[in-house]
Amino acid sequence: MAEQTIGPPPPFDELTPKERVSRLWAISAPIILALSSQNLLNIVDTWIVGQLGSRELAAVAMGASTNWMLSAFFIGVGAGVQAIVARRVGDGELDGAVGALNRALHFTVSLVVPFSFFAAFFSDQIMGWITTADDIDLVGTPYLAARLAGLSFVSANFAFRGYWNGLGLSRLYLRTLVIIHIINVILSYFLVFGAGDFTGWRVFGAGVGSTVAQAVGTIYYCYIASHHGVRTGFLKRSHSVSLRQLMKLGGPFGVQTLLFSVGFFIFFIITDHKGPRELGASQVLVTMSLVSILPGVGMGLGAASFIGQCLGANRPDDARKWGWLATKIAVLICGSIGIVETLTAETWMGWFIPNDPETAALGIPALQVIGMVMLLDAIGIVLSNCLVGAGATKLVLIWSVICQYGLFLPFAYLFAHVLDWSLAWMWVAFGIYRIVFAGVTVILWKGKRWQSIQV
Repeated sequence: MAEQTIGPPPPFDELTPKERVSRLWAISAPIILALSSQNLLNIVDTWIVGQLGSRELAAVAMGASTNWMLSAFFIGVGAGVQAIVARRVGDGELDGAVGALNRALHFTVSLVVPFSFFAAFFSDQIMGWITTADDIDLVGTPYLAARLAGLSFVSANFAFRGYWNGLGLSRLYLRTLVIIHIINVILSYFLVFGAGDFTGWRVFGAGVGSTVAQAVGTIYYCYIASHHGVRTGFLKRSHSVSLRQLMKLGGPFGVQTLLFSVGFFIFFIITDHKGPRELGASQVLVTMSLVSILPGVGMGLGAASFIGQCLGANRPDDARKWGWLATKIAVLICGSIGIVETLTAETWMGWFIPNDPETAALGIPALQVIGMVMLLDAIGIVLSNCLVGAGATKLVLIWSVICQYGLFLPFAYLFAHVLDWSLAWMWVAFGIYRIVFAGVTVILWKGKRWQSIQV
């Protein structure tokens, strides 16, 4: 694609309602499909490991949540890349757009690579700190080591995601993610169960498959970056933004992502103390919650690109309108999926955990709670991403932490260990947190503070 085709959307009021939806859908649909494919991968991984037993599923739950926690800050930096790229597209400074990607990749090589190897080396100690069950520790440590070794690939891939979305070339993100997932599913299945004389590596094989697939994705991203987008400045030192500029936007969102993942890590620890069945069921519940909410994330990321571009072109009213339009569409989609999820909860839990009906039964009412919350959760998901796209990462950080640590975790602990209620009540606590957060984002988006933030 030639560089001159990259630019902000036309004025909002000059488009018909059909054209508005069409343009938003054109940028959001590839993101939604990409995120849905990511969730499909999680579903397949959970199903593959679920065939091994509830202990293995619990080990993956702890290992995956720990990997997410340790990679969260680096993943969040990709949001800073998208905010800068979208704003530079809006004001016509494409050197700054590719410069944000270059800086993020330099950050990955200089900091994330050594950190990933350091964390993988100490995976045994890390797993020992996070679980009280020796059998889960034994099974989960190799899986965690394999995943931690690939943190740098994950970091680079999220930087590329921010770059493509900021440019409005989200289809390139989709193309690469599909390749990653195909490799992951095939390789993980082979490495888990084996074939012929190779008996398989069980849970460790799932971790190795994921890391190898992410590495292939990074290589392919580098290849297409030299042929699409801002081709003249890719990986050139003369085209780079400052680390301070990247951290000003990406840092708060990275901290938010880190604290969000730490919050779920704490939630898994609370669940672990309830029992291995509750922990195994929660791994399925997290996966299923993503099924219904990822379309909202995709709409939010797509709208965030338009919002950044409109602000760069000095059209804040247009930015606000794109945010509201994305919210309406996401509520319709996520609400519909949530209803289906609520009505078919028993089927899904039985499919994921076919060999342990007691564990599956624990998750049925919790999954119904998740489905009922999704219509309102979509509002918070979309508008928080819109605020991040506008550069209001500190506002989102503050309110996300207040709602998660002030509502979700205290109520989850109260319901689980003080009142000794069932697993479903822990997910009721999650629903309370998400509904309150949605209300906060509506108030923030109605205000004007985010319109004046410099990027």
